[in-house]
Amino acid sequence: MKKIYFLLLLAGLLSFANAHSQTTACAANFTFVYQANGQVQFTSTSYGINGTPVDSFFWRFGDGTTSNVANPAHQYTNNGTYPVLLKIFSQSAGFICTDSTVLQVTIQNISCNLVSNFISTQTSPANFTFTNTSTPISPTDSVRWSFGDGSTAWGNNNTVQHTYSSVGTYTVCLRIQKRENGVPTNCFSDTCHTIIVTQNSCGLSANFQAERDSTGTMPDNYFFLNASLNAAPTDSIRWIFGDGTTGTGFNTSHIYAQPGIYNACLRIIKRNPNGTLSNCISEFCKTINYTGSNVCYLQAAFTSAHDSTGANTNVYQFINTSTGAASSDSIRWTFGDGTSANTYNAVHTYAQAGTYNVCLRIIKRNSNGVLTTCIRDVCHTISFTAPCTTQEFNVLSLPNSSTGFQFVTAINTTWQYSWSFGDGTSSTSPNPVHNYTHGGSYQVCLTVVKSASCSRTFCRVINVAPLSMCDSATLSYNYLRDTLNHNKYYFTAVSNLPIQNQTWSITKFSGNASNPPVVIQQNNPQYIFVDSGYYRVCLNAAFGTNCNKESCRIIHVENNYGATSACSLIAYPNPATNVINSNVILSAPQTITMKIFSTNNVLLRTKIVAGVTGFNAVSVNISDLLPGVYLIKTIHGNSICSGQFIKI
Repeated sequence: MKKIYFLLLLAGLLSFANAHSQTTACAANFTFVYQANGQVQFTSTSYGINGTPVDSFFWRFGDGTTSNVANPAHQYTNNGTYPVLLKIFSQSAGFICTDSTVLQVTIQNISCNLVSNFISTQTSPANFTFTNTSTPISPTDSVRWSFGDGSTAWGNNNTVQHTYSSVGTYTVCLRIQKRENGVPTNCFSDTCHTIIVTQNSCGLSANFQAERDSTGTMPDNYFFLNASLNAAPTDSIRWIFGDGTTGTGFNTSHIYAQPGIYNACLRIIKRNPNGTLSNCISEFCKTINYTGSNVCYLQAAFTSAHDSTGANTNVYQFINTSTGAASSDSIRWTFGDGTSANTYNAVHTYAQAGTYNVCLRIIKRNSNGVLTTCIRDVCHTISFTAPCTTQEFNVLSLPNSSTGFQFVTAINTTWQYSWSFGDGTSSTSPNPVHNYTHGGSYQVCLTVVKSASCSRTFCRVINVAPLSMCDSATLSYNYLRDTLNHNKYYFTAVSNLPIQNQTWSITKFSGNASNPPVVIQQNNPQYIFVDSGYYRVCLNAAFGTNCNKESCRIIHVENNYGATSACSLIAYPNPATNVINSNVILSAPQTITMKIFSTNNVLLRTKIVAGVTGFNAVSVNISDLLPGVYLIKTIHGNSICSGQFIKI
């Protein structure tokens, strides 16, 4: 028997030498493109198992933020070099694959806040003066003008003049590029305006005066008075106020919503005697410096929130969301219970449940710190009840079972229940039944949610007696594919206890429910599959009277003439106590990764070694793992080999 086992092991090791051509794994890859001012576009080039689409993505951008979309665009706020991680998850035909990759992204020149702009003044039908109003501007910056007629000008003078040789519509552009120590940087800004050059014989010359309301009744209102030469009310007249709004009328008025510098323009197109528009056009612009008024723009507002866990419903947090308020202003909170506070935001604990009228008063201070007459108040009513309570739970042992328990608590159809049994499993049933697979002490916790503001958690420790012989029995199996006959497989049962009898059943997934399984009454059989496809292979083992265990796995049998998509490995010793080993044969030096999972695919161990050409023995310490069945995988290049072992 030992000789046969050695031959099987040798055959398996030889098959591993070709494993990289037999396995198609998933791969995490991505590219990135820098956008303007710290924005980066990331694009995933990853693929899943057998080239299938990736099921899920996880990005970590290196600045504390993450994303789960396939191709995210991310905005960095600080210069620096960031390690960007992409991790993918793929699941196909019973196989699971994860992979990750990290690239370095360097961000610079985020601080570029250059905004280019200019105004144009028509001094005659063909002559224009252009004034640079870009911010911030330095004498060392590069300044380039394009006048739209094929001519350009360089320099950093505040104004330039240009004469057009023919009538037409021209697009004038200004580009500013920042320099540091005389060297151009990546910080630049462009802006373009359209101008119209008319015939010299037109005689139309647009002009206007802008006057602010001096009566004090409407300090934000400007009167625009048309002072154009040879203009008539019947002409096409369009006002552009510089804040995104426009107007019509020979004279007009406009209210600016916010202080600022605005480029206001008047465009006039003469009409012919028959009322049609002519090519006689004139435009005039000037700067409006609106410094604001003494109007009180303050608007008081706040939000409130209290402890939603149910333990401290009498503790409230008040967040100041006022518009136009500053921390230097006079702030006063009154909480409705006779107490107050003067902080910008506030936290308050009420002595008893009830309904309270909470108010916020803000008084603006001027630049000298003196209180003004700009005062705003806002009040909200809050109500809360006493902290919530829920009933704890009892534990009942199941009849004729040393590992089964029923957990009982008060049932209310409007409540939500969440149990944690201390062994990694859970339930949402009000009174669940649970069987433990191992003896020991477990902390069982119940969380009851009565409402959005009322939830409680209770925990108890229960002791589970050691399992009987049948309870403690673990069962698994490994398989190897014949290197010559690809449809021939060797199956080996693995258990921590002696097996008296083995029954194997093999069922093909074909969509035909009437296909009967193949049943083999034989210990550690060999089986030749008649066709490729996916099969469910189950081992039923008898350990004694009234003690049977079953272990099932999905096996992908590929075409006789093709290569397998996954390989099986032998972990030894099996069962194992302190250390589990696996052998890997490489055709070239390569990184080898060994991973150990629980039966529900929770990653428990990872070991990475630098593999050499030829034979490699990889070992992992498992002394602290609980007894049971575990999955083991070795990954090198595109090869993934898997198997099972039992810890005793």
